[in-house]
Amino acid sequence: MLQLYSIYMENHKHILITFDGLSGSGKTSLAKTVADNINAYYISTPTKPLKDIKSEIISIQSQESRFLYYLANIAQISSELPDILQYKNVVIDKYIYTTLAYAYSRNNSISLPEFLSIKKPDLSFLVTCDEETRINRILSREGSLGFRSSEMTQRETLILEKLQIFGLIEIDNSTDFNSTLKTIYGLIDKTLR
Repeated sequence: MLQLYSIYMENHKHILITFDGLSGSGKTSLAKTVADNINAYYISTPTKPLKDIKSEIISIQSQESRFLYYLANIAQISSELPDILQYKNVVIDKYIYTTLAYAYSRNNSISLPEFLSIKKPDLSFLVTCDEETRINRILSREGSLGFRSSEMTQRETLILEKLQIFGLIEIDNSTDFNSTLKTIYGLIDKTLR
């Protein structure tokens, strides 16, 4: 980690790193750990003040409304990134790819408005893991699978397939967390050089 930070200090190059994936894949744990270890600004979506209305938005039946809610949050974050990247690396937990994958899993005809400018990440990771590990993580975190039914599991499979079309760097986080981090740090090191 210190070597990565030293490279950053020499180059003064700040990068945007994003982590996308299904619930329980370990993306939040990885994103937080990476942000801490490279002294990056950490963002988890949705952010405030939009996070405060998330439960109301989720209760809306209109898929387009949900998509626009998440898209508005990504647009706001993206507009702030140039200022943040002037002084710090940025790590985002759930960026535009998650928003698009969820929308595409329900409606393939949804597209981004032409006027919208979204900052392209320097590194984008798709965090995956085997289904048993993912379900166990959700159970450990939430105590139950809650609303997840077999229909939801099928939809999550479709969402993962949609995420894979974006060409993100797929990272399997099924087993050893430290090995996964080592792989990620190697890719960050390569990007910073």
